[in-house]
Amino acid sequence: MLYGEVYGGASFLLNYHDPIIPSSQSQGLGKTLQTISLLAYLNEYRGITGPHMVIVPKSTLHNWLNEFKRWCPTIRAGVYVGGCT
Repeated sequence: MLYGEVYGGASFLLNYHDPIIPSSQSQGLGKTLQTISLLAYLNEYRGITGPHMVIVPKSTLHNWLNEFKRWCPTIRAGVYVGGCT
């Protein structure tokens, strides 16, 4: 169940998902869960299975993968780490 600001953010994303980048919020407001909820909703209720790209700081990759496994294990989450040119 989503609460408070997380629910409000997820509702906003569902209404305006094309294109949305929820990175403008402050730390700790549930951007990870909002994004996972949006992708799960698009997959389950609208039949939009992807591929989707979520760009996150490298320091948070492990957390993102864990959250995908926890909240939406049916979505295959992969990692691509680009190199510097």
